[in-house]
Amino acid sequence: MKANIFRKIKRGVRLWQQNAIPGTVVVALVILVRLTGAMQPLEWGAYDRFLRWRPIEPIDDRITIIGINEDDLRAVGYPIPDRELVGLLNKLASYKPRAIGLDIFRDLLPTDIDRTELARAFKSIKNLIGIEKSVLPDPQNTIVDPPPELPNEQVGFADVVVDRDGNVRRSLLSSFRLKQRFDRDYKFSLSFLLSELYLKAEGIESGNGILDKNAARFGKVELPHLKSNDGSYVGEDMGGNQVLMNWRSGQKRFKVLSLRDIKNNNFNPAQIRDRIVIIGITAISYKDILTAPAVADDFIDGVEFHAHSASQILSAVLDDRPMIRALPDVWEYVWLIFWGGLGISTVLVGKSSLRSILVLGVTSIGLTVGSYICLVFAWWLPIVPTLIAFLGAGLVTRYIQDLRSLIDQRQQIINQRQRTLDEAFNALHNGPLHTLAEILSTIKMGETIDPPKLGARLENLDRELRDVYESIRPESSTRQEYTPIHEMLYEVYHKTLQRDFAGFKLLKVKVPDIQSIDDDYMSIEQKRELCIFLEEALCNVGKHAIGATQLQITCKQADGKVRLRVIDNGAGIQAEQGKSSKDKERGGTRQAKDLAKSLGGSFIRSAHSPQGTICELIWTVGEH
Repeated sequence: MKANIFRKIKRGVRLWQQNAIPGTVVVALVILVRLTGAMQPLEWGAYDRFLRWRPIEPIDDRITIIGINEDDLRAVGYPIPDRELVGLLNKLASYKPRAIGLDIFRDLLPTDIDRTELARAFKSIKNLIGIEKSVLPDPQNTIVDPPPELPNEQVGFADVVVDRDGNVRRSLLSSFRLKQRFDRDYKFSLSFLLSELYLKAEGIESGNGILDKNAARFGKVELPHLKSNDGSYVGEDMGGNQVLMNWRSGQKRFKVLSLRDIKNNNFNPAQIRDRIVIIGITAISYKDILTAPAVADDFIDGVEFHAHSASQILSAVLDDRPMIRALPDVWEYVWLIFWGGLGISTVLVGKSSLRSILVLGVTSIGLTVGSYICLVFAWWLPIVPTLIAFLGAGLVTRYIQDLRSLIDQRQQIINQRQRTLDEAFNALHNGPLHTLAEILSTIKMGETIDPPKLGARLENLDRELRDVYESIRPESSTRQEYTPIHEMLYEVYHKTLQRDFAGFKLLKVKVPDIQSIDDDYMSIEQKRELCIFLEEALCNVGKHAIGATQLQITCKQADGKVRLRVIDNGAGIQAEQGKSSKDKERGGTRQAKDLAKSLGGSFIRSAHSPQGTICELIWTVGEH
């Protein structure tokens, strides 16, 4: 039993190896293409779409946006006068927010000659954070300095990381500041500093990560920073401390008030008190906009981006809302290989092309849904290359398997025709042709054959011809496919000894010791060849074993080997010593050697002591 199971496993592994090569090539190509970064646009698109499909979240009421819109600009003018800005800051500060972010550059827009009031407001509001552009170079290497009245600890950069397709998916929390005079100091983003002020009021301090020294930490929560090959990114510049944006889902994500709302007291003070308030220009003409397909089809305002960035930090620390993570680079490719192998295996165990394609389709849907669910729980899996590897490997394997099956079927038809011809020749050679040769030999020698005796011989010839027809009928082949080999061999023994051969007439002792052997690894062609081998060996005894009185047929399995042996005590192989090697290789001998090669065994014809011939076929069970 164990040997049979081992042989089945071994054949299954061999079959898998033969059919898995095309699918394996597909998986390897997917990995190579992904390593070049060519799949990034597809993966980014799927990532954005999954984020858009997430369940709607409530508004984060810890953050309020003061959006200066087109109506506000028409009312106060542009650039915004310092007095308007001072009035807005002082009024907001009176409601005691935890932090105020001013997402408006002031160094390039000095609207008043006298900045005394603005400077006084900047210095008096200790929880005010201004902005600068200082860490991400652009083609002109533009650097926008912060308001000179603000100390360094109250300045955050407003630089935004944009992917190669022009969309925003990352947030830069901290980085070195680039200066024209080549010195560098470390800076934090506007959203990071606003979050730090808010959480400090909760008694939560910031610091470096414990598990990852390069990560930022608030209390016990570490914000996972991106590496150059995380997610779909390939060799991306992840300088500084970058995190994936876990955008807040839904149509209304933050409370938005206008400048007019503040001036006209058209707001609830609770929307300001103990909140983060971010001031920015939302007017279309100002063009402080970003494209983020994970949030909106068109664009979002820059001030909203900073609100999202701060919101995800607060939510991670206070609400246990996870930051988006990606599998380590190595595990992503293990994931791809696993699913590619699963696609190949799905096809190999499938019974039909239709079923295989159906299973591949259903599994692909499950894989897509599973990847979406993982992203809902903030794990980004490489869905696009995984689907391509899974479906590509499976479909290519199915195609090659069907093509190989078609070729095998055609080859089987050709082989079947050849086997039918060989079987017909052997059956005619060992039966009707032998009877006909005896009749012709008698006639040539001038002997007279009695009509009754001639009639009996012709009747025997007719019966043998009909037996040839029966042996090559398709129904006979189908029946043999399910018949154990030892039963087939015994039937051959019984029928062959009934033939009218001279060598059979003197036999006094016939010992058929044909036992059951393992044959589940044999093809129907090999079973037939074994029957032909036994028939040919017995016919040789009947034709050439002159004076034989004993015949022993043995078929036994022992120690993993099978021996099929025919022994007689006739004149022996000495009678054939005069024949040439070419003559000896004809017919049965050649068939026996080909069969031995097919079974991975050997064929032996030798002398039997004290007299006779041994015709023997030996092979190892399952070794072919």
